[in-house]
Amino acid sequence: GWLETVASETGRGAASALPKMTTLPNADVRVVTIDGLPIRGTRSDAEGAVPRTALVDVAQGTKVIVTAFDGERSESNVVTTV
Repeated sequence: GWLETVASETGRGAASALPKMTTLPNADVRVVTIDGLPIRGTRSDAEGAVPRTALVDVAQGTKVIVTAFDGERSESNVVTTV
């Protein structure tokens, strides 16, 4: 299953967001802390673009690990939140 919500429905505002980025097309994209704690997930589009994803309780300038998996391949990057 999955949960679809927006930050305004959680009662907490976004502290930061993922920078503009591309990865594998049509992939599940997971965002975790450097320590491996899950933050949130999203999906990339057909061109691999990751939507601007708001992050609650993650300060701007924080390094996070973004991992994409398309069912066959995976790609992982360390990015800095904006």
